[in-house]
Amino acid sequence: MCSYFSKTSSNISNVDDISDNSSNELRNSNEPMLPLDQSIGFSKKTDSSVDSLLRDLFPDLVEVNTKKVIGTGYDPEQVLEQPSTSYGGKQSIDIGYVESINQSSTSKEFCNTTTAIEPGTSYPNYKHLNQKTKSTIRGNRDKASHGQKSSYSALKRPYVKTEDKFNPEQKITVKELFDMEFVNDDQKNTRLESISTVEKKNTFQIYEKISMPEELRIVSPSHRISNIYYDRPVETIYEYAIKRIIIDDKESLRKVIVEEFKNKIEDKKFNLSHMDYTLTCSKIRKYVCGVVSPHINSIIHYADVFITPGMSITDVRDSCISNDTFFNKLRKCCKEISRDIDEMPLEEFLPIMQSNLSFGRGLILKTNISTIADKRKRRISQQLKNLIIDTLNNLPEKIVDVIKKFEIIDILSGMFVILHNVYVTKSLIMDIIETHDYVEKTMIENKSLQFNFALAKKKLKEALEKSIVLHEEKVFSLNKYTTELMLEHLLSDANSIYYKFNSKLFCYSQLWSFDNIRLIGVYRFAILTINVDTSYSRYIGKDSIKDYIVDIINAFMNKFEEEIKVEINPHEGMTMEEFEIAYISNERFFNRLRKHCITIINKLERSDKSIIYEVIGRNMRSKLSEKEENNLAKFLSQLLAYNISNIPEKISNSIRMLPRSHLVGEFFSLYHNVYVDNSSISKIRIFSESTQKEIASHTILSGHMDRFYNDSSKYTTVKNFIENRLGKLKKEIEKKIMIISNNKVSIAEEEIRNLILSKVKLELMIKLANNY
Repeated sequence: MCSYFSKTSSNISNVDDISDNSSNELRNSNEPMLPLDQSIGFSKKTDSSVDSLLRDLFPDLVEVNTKKVIGTGYDPEQVLEQPSTSYGGKQSIDIGYVESINQSSTSKEFCNTTTAIEPGTSYPNYKHLNQKTKSTIRGNRDKASHGQKSSYSALKRPYVKTEDKFNPEQKITVKELFDMEFVNDDQKNTRLESISTVEKKNTFQIYEKISMPEELRIVSPSHRISNIYYDRPVETIYEYAIKRIIIDDKESLRKVIVEEFKNKIEDKKFNLSHMDYTLTCSKIRKYVCGVVSPHINSIIHYADVFITPGMSITDVRDSCISNDTFFNKLRKCCKEISRDIDEMPLEEFLPIMQSNLSFGRGLILKTNISTIADKRKRRISQQLKNLIIDTLNNLPEKIVDVIKKFEIIDILSGMFVILHNVYVTKSLIMDIIETHDYVEKTMIENKSLQFNFALAKKKLKEALEKSIVLHEEKVFSLNKYTTELMLEHLLSDANSIYYKFNSKLFCYSQLWSFDNIRLIGVYRFAILTINVDTSYSRYIGKDSIKDYIVDIINAFMNKFEEEIKVEINPHEGMTMEEFEIAYISNERFFNRLRKHCITIINKLERSDKSIIYEVIGRNMRSKLSEKEENNLAKFLSQLLAYNISNIPEKISNSIRMLPRSHLVGEFFSLYHNVYVDNSSISKIRIFSESTQKEIASHTILSGHMDRFYNDSSKYTTVKNFIENRLGKLKKEIEKKIMIISNNKVSIAEEEIRNLILSKVKLELMIKLANNY
């Protein structure tokens, strides 16, 4: 990750997008996106007659903000009648989200000591929170009583400078406020013209920021490296809630389990009321979370939880529950997933059933689920499948029910993480990771070998300025000190990933060896990953059957592999998808393989009991009766014939499931975090071995190395010797090195070729200096 190529190597692992056609802003693991930074509501204050009226009414008015406020409302008269409190030597209205600060307090009160807490850490202990009574800023809007339909938008409460006592003459009556905001349906409300109803990501930008006191110091001044760029993905509060949903609340699965194992339970005289099948429920919960999480991570990108400065923890919980945009999208995704699951075969769900049922006090009933009758397997599998589908169909409602019961500690764990000693939202963590990925993507596109810290600083600052933090049970926007110090720490975290000399392309690894190169073909590798069908486990196992089949196919591959390899021709611009298609659509190979399989099947049909020796060995034969031997031989012939007939299709399906690194392994290998074509690596290997042999056989040079073994000049000697020979290698591989960059095959440019050669030189210098 420290270089252009370390990024390109990771790009080979491609993850399919789970996208919604209505949005282009979904996350993609391979194509990091620029964090959304659209403003919400008004981008600037309106200069309307309303503003003028308020300025006339309030000579000392600091600011009038007529932005649209979504999701909360205030009682204007109640706001203006609140008593004032002292803050920082000035008087201001107490609106419930700023504590009074004693001016005599020293800065020590606001500074926290350095702690080694990483992102992803849940809130450690609720006792660290301020136990003062939580204050909220939610108010109830007074409903209009004008006797006609009206359009309403909340008026932003004004900040008012006062003297020692609140001046009642500065109050605005409720009627005046409503007159400002209400218009008839047939009238045009110019103050609402530019308000957009489209969902926005940065939902609290419409609010006038409630910043933490400037004197407050919550970020540790000492930097401790955070691994934020490696801790992915970030678990949302909705994923956190899924882990707590109730499974099988109607006890339908419990009834099936009791019916299927009733005889065993009664024989052992176990108490049915003590039966514990929570492990199965936990597996279902994990399965549901696994299939839904990618969708949640995509949806949350543009339908995040609405959190604004001034909110309390309770307000945050209510906002999680009222996120209708998120739940509507999730409901649609769950229906699509349910339809896909409904088409899956039943045997896919059987492993979810736990192998042992507990009845308390150490009483265990072994279900032996793999050995029960097929009819019973199907019934249990069907119930597991139905339960998963039912859970998905009702998932949004189940999540809401769980969040409603969340304690404060659960809200904190689901919504916030600790970053550099500060509680920040998980949305900020996502923005930071996206910013880092975006900067790396621009490096790849611009073919730059240096991390763009100026761009990173700009994007991170934007993310911090629109972010919020949690402090003493209240949500604040960041003050100047917190923003600047957090920005400095985040850039230091990014810098820790890259070496001091950013022009280096590779991350050097002393463990790398030419022996690490994997030259096994894709078809051979796919054969090793296929599953075989067998239910006869008394004398044989799957491994014996699979080994027999692999040996048969390998004999075929030994004959045709080189010819097959020529048919797959990597070229510049070839994508990973095209690699996959090239292997799967190789009809010449699959036609030959099918003919070979038919020949083997015909041979099996004519074979006698000798096949038993090939599969289970002669030692096992002595334990079989003649009848068992005949039956087993017949069974094995049928079993092998069935598996071998399906080999072509299984190989094709297996290739579709292979990681990208294995898909290109026949032509490209990872060379110091770079996927380089095997032909070039072979030339580098020959050059390296021949150079070492030449030095070892060079009497004068070898003696010189012994004489200066402990002298630094030996490195200069080796360097000069290698550099004299390096020109030959450079000529051989010039304009011929192929690499995989950004999920495509490309020709290495001169700068990259030179860096590869410098890597070869460095590697040889270390080996030779240590050996001679």
